[in-house]
Amino acid sequence: MKNIRKVKIKKAFSEASVFYHKNAELQKRTAARLARSVRPWKYTIPAGRVLEIGSGTGFFSEHLVKIFPDRELIITDLSEKMISLCKENVGNYKHVKFEVKDAENIGPDNNSYACIAGNFVAQWFRDPASTLQRLTEMLVPGGLLLMAFPGSESFPEWRNHCVELGLPFTANTLPDVNEIVIKLSMGQNQIDFYEDSYTESYQSAFHFFRHLKKIGVTTSMNDKSLSASDFKKLVEYWDRKTENEITITYYLVFIAIKKN
Repeated sequence: MKNIRKVKIKKAFSEASVFYHKNAELQKRTAARLARSVRPWKYTIPAGRVLEIGSGTGFFSEHLVKIFPDRELIITDLSEKMISLCKENVGNYKHVKFEVKDAENIGPDNNSYACIAGNFVAQWFRDPASTLQRLTEMLVPGGLLLMAFPGSESFPEWRNHCVELGLPFTANTLPDVNEIVIKLSMGQNQIDFYEDSYTESYQSAFHFFRHLKKIGVTTSMNDKSLSASDFKKLVEYWDRKTENEITITYYLVFIAIKKN
């Protein structure tokens, strides 16, 4: 039986694939920052292949092909449409392969990856800490797992307005970096992480939710939902509480795990 959650995620991103590359500005900015954090590790990573998971349309892929021009690079995503667009955006390179793969179910493949990286994908894992631990096990000794994702403290404005109205906060539960660090520190791995906040502005609450839909971020990972009337109440209340544009805060996590 197919995983219904995965089917919904794949469908949402496939339908949004055409709009994603033009509208996912935060994901693009974060990809550039993640790429900068890869460069200091470039010459310390042992021999082996590089795997990108959750490539989307290629924001991070475009950096990786240049950072690792002499390594075999495997770029993957759950959505065939995303991979197709990624290939168009990145271009043809002899050292690059594009494959449709589910990051949560990628096989060990001889544990021969020197680096596994992903930008804005870990928040879609059912159990981020366990999945990142399993991915780390797929690295060669000295290999590097590098991820960037929105952390659990994101969307405080949305959360606060829901509390004030007595409505359920329906955003998906995002990864808890402390839980991840504790779980992955139980072995002999070296873990470094950095947290930062980033604020985006939208014309109104409705425009914020429409933006999420445009980039495919619509799949619910929990059982919470709002009726049409409650959603309208939230949007109108949120807009009344702000004079002009509304702001949304993302708490971004950048994490590097070196396998000893």
